[in-house]
Amino acid sequence: MLDWLADTLLRRSLKLRYAEIREREPLCCLGSAGYLNTKYRLRTIGQADAAPRWQGCLCTVENDGLHLYPRTRQWDIHVRFDRDSLRWFGRPQKYSAGTNEIWLHFERDDQWHLLMLRTSRHAMAQFVRAVKEIATPEQVQAYRRRRPYIHFGPTPAQHAQQNLHGAWTVDPAGRTLYLTPSALVELDGDRVQRTMALDTIQQIEVMARLDAPGANGVVRFKVPSAEGATTLAYTLPDHVAFGAALSEAAKRTLEDVPIFYGKKGDEDDW
Repeated sequence: MLDWLADTLLRRSLKLRYAEIREREPLCCLGSAGYLNTKYRLRTIGQADAAPRWQGCLCTVENDGLHLYPRTRQWDIHVRFDRDSLRWFGRPQKYSAGTNEIWLHFERDDQWHLLMLRTSRHAMAQFVRAVKEIATPEQVQAYRRRRPYIHFGPTPAQHAQQNLHGAWTVDPAGRTLYLTPSALVELDGDRVQRTMALDTIQQIEVMARLDAPGANGVVRFKVPSAEGATTLAYTLPDHVAFGAALSEAAKRTLEDVPIFYGKKGDEDDW
């Protein structure tokens, strides 16, 4: 009896929430009042929960951004990401007949969020079309770049400076680096300190520390600044792998995206 009552209340709350959503006339809505075919994982980079579990949800794309409604008893949680907070979106795999997945990066309130969604092929195609309507032309272009999309981290790092004699001074304050397909993000805990667009990163160098052979190696590169260019260097536990990923991700941002011809277009292939 109690299970039946809880299920009835859940369905009633879902129906009310869905009716509210439909009144806003979203560009796309994943899920309905009677059928939940979408699951999500939401991660805030730098926070302890590195692998949140998949949960059911309603998710809409609207002119002002993306709205997420996790499945709760009252359907009373509402997470909104403004369209200006979107930093990247992409599907790890091409469309398939079963469940399809998409990843979206958002920067909001000095935090970096990774939202993963899973839904059916038809629903995913509708969702992608809607996201393209609120994304920038550069983000749409990045969506079409070749896979696999490169992510690395989050990984611990420390700022480093080299003197004229080749010795390194390492800042004891810990940082976190998170490499995405569009940007390299530096965080202090879960707070974004610096976001570096990959297409602006140049002269990437990867090196061991000759002054301290057993210490973490260094990745060094240049980024634009008011003075023209600033050199940044970080020590990392796996500096070789990180440097290789950073170099490949930066190179891809400069590549031409695939061009599609004929009827199929990128919605079918990508």
